[in-house]
Amino acid sequence: MKLQFFILFQLCFISVSGQPPILWQKTYGGSSNDALYEIDININENGYYIGGVSGSDISGDKNQNSRGGNDCWVLSLNNTGQILWQKTLGGNLDDGIRSLCKTNDGGVIIGGGSTSDISGEKSENCRGFADYWIIKLDANGNIDWQRTIGGSSSDGLRSIRQTADNGYIIGGLSQSSISGEKSENARGIFPSYDYWILKLDAQGNIEWQKTYGGDDLDDLIAIRQTTDLGYILAGNSMSGANYDKTENSRGSEDYWILKLDANGEIMWQRTFGGSDYDNVTDIIQSNENGFYVGGFSFSGISGDKTSANYGIADFWLLKLDSSGNIIWQKTIGGNEGDYLYSIYENLDHSVIAGGYSESGISGDKTENSRGSTDMWLVKLNESGDIIWQKTIGGNLADGIRCVKKTSQNEYVLGGFSRSSISGEKSENCRGETDYWIVKLADENLSVFNNAVQNSIVVYPTLTTGEVSIMLNKSLSIHSVLLTDYLGKTLEFKKGFLNKITISGESGLYILTIIATNGEKQTFKIVKINQ
Repeated sequence: MKLQFFILFQLCFISVSGQPPILWQKTYGGSSNDALYEIDININENGYYIGGVSGSDISGDKNQNSRGGNDCWVLSLNNTGQILWQKTLGGNLDDGIRSLCKTNDGGVIIGGGSTSDISGEKSENCRGFADYWIIKLDANGNIDWQRTIGGSSSDGLRSIRQTADNGYIIGGLSQSSISGEKSENARGIFPSYDYWILKLDAQGNIEWQKTYGGDDLDDLIAIRQTTDLGYILAGNSMSGANYDKTENSRGSEDYWILKLDANGEIMWQRTFGGSDYDNVTDIIQSNENGFYVGGFSFSGISGDKTSANYGIADFWLLKLDSSGNIIWQKTIGGNEGDYLYSIYENLDHSVIAGGYSESGISGDKTENSRGSTDMWLVKLNESGDIIWQKTIGGNLADGIRCVKKTSQNEYVLGGFSRSSISGEKSENCRGETDYWIVKLADENLSVFNNAVQNSIVVYPTLTTGEVSIMLNKSLSIHSVLLTDYLGKTLEFKKGFLNKITISGESGLYILTIIATNGEKQTFKIVKINQ
């Protein structure tokens, strides 16, 4: 009876859907600048691929020298953030990863830009000033193939994704007219940048390509395949209604969204913006076959913008229907600059928006700044109302560039850091700027296990190491089994036991309690950093 009262009393004060704590974090870098652009969870969900741009030679975590200026730097991590392998890929000039994703064979496809000719890992000469550079790696980091794609001027890849037919869709911006691999002229009397997308087969050969633009700067940021096997494109445009652009500019720069069919033909397009600069950074298809598009806005109430800014710039998130019409929009920020870079939709239709923030407590911001900028993660319900938010950072500049979620309901944040140990930062900076990965525990895990059955209670299920076991007086323990998330036995004890200490690294553990009467219960235990 006392046990039941104790359980009920504690459960009355437990929030089962609150701000998730940090499970673990890792800093990766060398002595110079290392800037992460994207992460992905590998095909077996037992680790991660992360990649970006590195200017570092051998130092810190970097085990290979720079090939030229900046290089591509890709790492494969296990489920607790330990490095399995890393690759520096580059030529004699500047190269870097802007986008990556896991592939169905367990490897990774990376896409970026290159100004290098044949040298280092670069197997083809540059076509113009800068080109798209695509590299397919196997699960061990070996190069399967690579492609240099460009025209006679400047071309920069921004986004790459594997398609349903095991090929690839790639996109970015291009200033080139017909030359090299470019099959269409640039738009405008004085050619500026346009969207340039290409569909590749599984070996990287071009199947088709399309150029879209107006008379001014048009910069494609993200491309995703949609459930109808077409594509959704999001980028920024300074063009008016001319050439491929059907709507006038709202201000200095706008979101420009294009929906394409499977062959790259435009089905519809939308321009969204206010009277100032509005910069799109991500787009995803929603569970309802509409779209979430997000970025940051410097605009006040004007054009399509219905809310005033809280500060210099704010998160600006729009929910669109399947035809690109606005269902709702949200301006989220504090009194300084807040910049959204990544969107993720949960199965319950809630949305995660991640980026970085300069703001202290003000506007929508409920936590003080740790340094000049911090990681800022905001969860919204399907109507766009804030459920919770989390600020993570050290004493200098930190931020999120990419948010992913595991099948265990853990968020993985990929970003950058200049901070050493301070605030939430647990490791010193290696150089100028480093990759920073932060893994958050399942937000639905309570301090006590919320499924109390048959009078066996384990608490806390979110712990820094020690876990208590309570049973009804009518029961006694036969044995206790502790395993890691893959089922490897870490500890097995017989007889009475009211506490167990997890001495391993932060992560997910499984605790199985067997009572003498045969009752058996299994509990998820998450060990977090102190």
